[in-house]
Amino acid sequence: MEIYLVRHTAVDIPPGTCYGSSDVPPAKSFEADAELVKMKITEISFDKVFTSPKTRCKTLCKYLGYRANTDKRLSEMDFGEWEMRRWDEITDPSLNVWYNEWIFNKAGGGESFFDLFLRFGEFMDELREKKFKRVLLITHGGILAAARVYFGNSDIKSALEIVPTYGEVAKYELDNYSDDKHSHQVVIVRHGESTWNAQNRLTGWSDVPLTEKGKLESEACGYYLRGRGLSFDKAYVSSLRRCYDSMEILLNSSGNSDVGINRDWKLNENHYGVLQGMTRDEAERFLGCSEGAKWYNFYDKRPPQIDRLDRRFPGNDPAYSGIDPENLPTGESFKDLNKRVIDFWEDSLVPSLRYNRKIIICAHGNSIREIIRHLSLSTNEALKDYLMSSARPLILDYNPETSKFSINPTSPVKL
Repeated sequence: MEIYLVRHTAVDIPPGTCYGSSDVPPAKSFEADAELVKMKITEISFDKVFTSPKTRCKTLCKYLGYRANTDKRLSEMDFGEWEMRRWDEITDPSLNVWYNEWIFNKAGGGESFFDLFLRFGEFMDELREKKFKRVLLITHGGILAAARVYFGNSDIKSALEIVPTYGEVAKYELDNYSDDKHSHQVVIVRHGESTWNAQNRLTGWSDVPLTEKGKLESEACGYYLRGRGLSFDKAYVSSLRRCYDSMEILLNSSGNSDVGINRDWKLNENHYGVLQGMTRDEAERFLGCSEGAKWYNFYDKRPPQIDRLDRRFPGNDPAYSGIDPENLPTGESFKDLNKRVIDFWEDSLVPSLRYNRKIIICAHGNSIREIIRHLSLSTNEALKDYLMSSARPLILDYNPETSKFSINPTSPVKL
């Protein structure tokens, strides 16, 4: 199904005004502006047209000659008490907070960008069940930004880096996923933000929870996967709660809540030894700058080891009671990490693909990097400083005949 989104034309309000969900009229230049939009889509035949209920969208829809269904889920973001005020005159102290946390922070007590994303995703989930070939949506800039995230052209953190222009037209394929073409797939996701990620700490095997932001990131990832029509047969996570919780959330929001979650400690993050729990600045001061540089930059160098009596040694955690303590780390190099990640991949993941066509994995920044290295999906030099963004999927296609993995052309993560 082809989806065309059109942003409304310019509006008749003073420059610098926050107008969001307010019902403002089109500018005096409307006819000229609308003609430019008409030229972009005049040769295209649509099976169905939807419009935001706002006057600036309905007026454009009427001018273009369409009879449309209105849907409030296509409305612009609600800026609450900031509506129809000049941005430079808003004295609300929460404005600065919103500038830094606009994804999940509700603007003026109205909506967050994530709220808008969820309602747009709900609309698209319903639309994809229909049998239309070509659909037009006349809507707003915020919805066009949400569409970039929904269709995998942007991660949610970068959604507003490009501001849609008045009259902009964007085209997407809603059903670009083919179950036959990509019969076997593995989706790899890094967990959502944890409390220690937020504090810039070396988390390692420390079992810390997700932040509220991390939970919402995972939920957004699930909605993206639902939009692609992906259903899973099996799910793997590390032994750490931040991965399990991320997976549980994204399976629910992607419509895969019935999929069982399998823990495997070999997917755990790198063990940072005595550095575990320190901030990166603290770790560098502890080691000294030159030693810190060596440890971060050398693949086979281990951090200072912990004693086996230390509470940070996994052998003292009941969660690992079934594992020989000799196999548990006191501090790992990335080379050590690579070995156990490969063990998981070859001994568990690959055999599982014989019986399961779609598998999803939630792991950690460093363990995911070593999977990528093992599959030769990128060069060692490019991977040196690579860290996958949280809750953003890497979609791999698997060819059972050649036993080769490749990155799906439409994967949101590109290496």
